[in-house]
Amino acid sequence: MTATGLQKAFTGAAVANPNMPLIGPDKNTTAGSLFLFDAAHSQYGLGGTVPANGAAIPNVLWEFTKGMIPAGSQASLAGSFVNTLSNAEGKLEITGHGGLHVCVTQAAAVANAHQAGIFLTALQIGHLLANWATDEFGFAMHDLLTRPAITQTTEIWEGGVRNGSAGGMANFLLGLNRVGPQPASGTAFTSAVSSPPDPSVITAPATSVSRFRTVTVKGGTGVVPPGAGNITAMMAGWGAVMAFSTAGNKSRSSILYRSHLVNLTKAGMSAEDFNAAELAIWKADTASGGRYDPATETFTPVATFLA
Repeated sequence: MTATGLQKAFTGAAVANPNMPLIGPDKNTTAGSLFLFDAAHSQYGLGGTVPANGAAIPNVLWEFTKGMIPAGSQASLAGSFVNTLSNAEGKLEITGHGGLHVCVTQAAAVANAHQAGIFLTALQIGHLLANWATDEFGFAMHDLLTRPAITQTTEIWEGGVRNGSAGGMANFLLGLNRVGPQPASGTAFTSAVSSPPDPSVITAPATSVSRFRTVTVKGGTGVVPPGAGNITAMMAGWGAVMAFSTAGNKSRSSILYRSHLVNLTKAGMSAEDFNAAELAIWKADTASGGRYDPATETFTPVATFLA
């Protein structure tokens, strides 16, 4: 019986806790998952290959996403990889532990909208629009910083969900940048967790730092988009993302291992439970002998690839 079938068998019976943990291909399998990227996942990872521009990126929990979006399929609920960085602007590789290492120059300006990133497609965007003002969402990211971003007035977006119709960095549903969670204008997040506690203090380019960050927010934040075409959902991005021309030569370089976007309302999950579940996975993956143990990771130093 498949993991989904097992869950149906359990939930079809009378159970004391309808929000019991789901059986599936991830330790934080949830019915509210919109997209889960796990670089070295045995079934839905990158398979040791750098994705090409336009390549589909597997959604580890696509079967559970389909529970919220019945019209979806494994193909239509996958993400899309965009890489418009020139050879002089960026270099990509798969690391020894299977992470996606994206290196971006800080010596010369990256052209406007030249970027690399994992983006969600139409069905998840439609779900975000329909539930933007009412539901609680959570976003988590685990990466290894190989060169920090350079401080700037408008910090470069590293991942999250944004309404581009009103312009400006304030119109996020939720997001992450160099200094941590990115709030919607005038709206407090439900919660935010990061390890190290303040990513903004990471300033040594020669130091590789394993980062874990989550952010959760409840509906009504920022400006509700007028249509799905105004929403961008990016699981991770590097370079001059979303045509942020001020990004110039200031982008970080990092190894992406995991990013997860969840509708917590549909999952029946609290922000605290989401943070705790994702933090536990990060701790296990980065522990000695873990899948993404930073002490045993191997990758090309950024300065070897480009300035």
